[in-house]
Amino acid sequence: MNAHQSQKALKRLIADAGLTIDLLPVAQGFSLMLDFYRRQRAGDCPPDDDGDMLLFQWGINDWGGGTFFELDLTRQFIISDSEDENIWQLSLTFKFLPSDELNRLGSGNEWCPDPDPRAVDNFEGFVRGTAAYQAASALKPVTIELDYFNAG
Repeated sequence: MNAHQSQKALKRLIADAGLTIDLLPVAQGFSLMLDFYRRQRAGDCPPDDDGDMLLFQWGINDWGGGTFFELDLTRQFIISDSEDENIWQLSLTFKFLPSDELNRLGSGNEWCPDPDPRAVDNFEGFVRGTAAYQAASALKPVTIELDYFNAG
C-alpha cells in the first residue's frame, strides 16, 4: 500500500468488519485504525524518518461547521522526503455535541512515531486510558468523518 491508497484500504477494513463509517462505534473505529497501522506499512513513507506516524487528539473545535467535541485518530504520512507538500493525513474523527462533561476534558494530543508493536501497544494503552476516550466511547457521535488530505 502507498499513502494515497490508505483511505480506500481503511474503508475496506471497516466494510470487512461488517461496519459502516456512519455507524462506527468509537472503540471499533480506533481498534481498526490501530490494527491498520500495525499491519499495513506505507511503502512510500519511511517509518525511520517519522514518515508514518499516528496522532491522537481531542478537544472542542469549530472549523466553520459548528462547535463539536472531537475525538480523532490520524495517521500521518510523509511521502519520500520531509517537504511540507508531501505531508498527508488520514483522519478518523468522531464529533459530539459539546456538553459540560466534554468541555471539562479540555484538549490534548499524543503522537506514536514508531510502528514497533510495543510502541503501538503503549500508545493504545495511553489512548484508551484517557478521560477523553472513555467519555466519548460512551456517547453516540453526531457525525463520523474519514478524510484523507494534504496537511502541508
